[in-house]
Amino acid sequence: MILSICIPTYNRPEHLLNCLSSLSLQSFKNFEVCISDNASDKNIRKLISPFKKKLKIKFNRNKKNLGFALNLLKVSSMAKGEFIWFIGDDDLLIKDSLKNLIKKITQNKDVDFFWVNSFYLDVSHLEKFPKPFNIKNLPNSMIPHSKLKKDRKTNFFGLSLIICLQISEPIEPPQPVIRTTLFSIQELSRYASGSTVSLPNKSSMLIFFRSSSFRLP
Repeated sequence: MILSICIPTYNRPEHLLNCLSSLSLQSFKNFEVCISDNASDKNIRKLISPFKKKLKIKFNRNKKNLGFALNLLKVSSMAKGEFIWFIGDDDLLIKDSLKNLIKKITQNKDVDFFWVNSFYLDVSHLEKFPKPFNIKNLPNSMIPHSKLKKDRKTNFFGLSLIICLQISEPIEPPQPVIRTTLFSIQELSRYASGSTVSLPNKSSMLIFFRSSSFRLP
């Protein structure tokens, strides 16, 4: 399997169901979805069960809340795909996002990390439609995080990184949150041990990467 989509979640079941709905409507189907619930108040396993007929879902529930960073590590340990993509439980993928991203992978076999652009969407738009939200009801025009027009290949902590800006990827969370999806190995291990990590100007871009490159010391 080429891709594992990893979703750490906590107490946002409505957004998680919207996210899973967007994944179930993708034209590319050969991927798994790994969900780690950080001891939410509601029964997340039961709520997501209808999507198990449409998606290859692996589910974990932590016995107690581990904090964001350790839950991120937990969900990554569940992945079996060649590439891992962390997305928030309140992210949406637009039509054919995975098809376009897999095309990028096959065209750039030397690349380990892909850093992809995103759009902004206000939660008020989702509230106009039945739940879970169907991505066919997305606005025709949305504001991208980055205004750059061309993809760019560069180095990233000794690995090859391509910044994908031409293809339309996930929709940003429908409510303001602090995103922390992009870590170096050293940053992630420090964050997991309780140290503060500052990630300026990285908060609205999403990353997926070759799983063999994601190993803690």
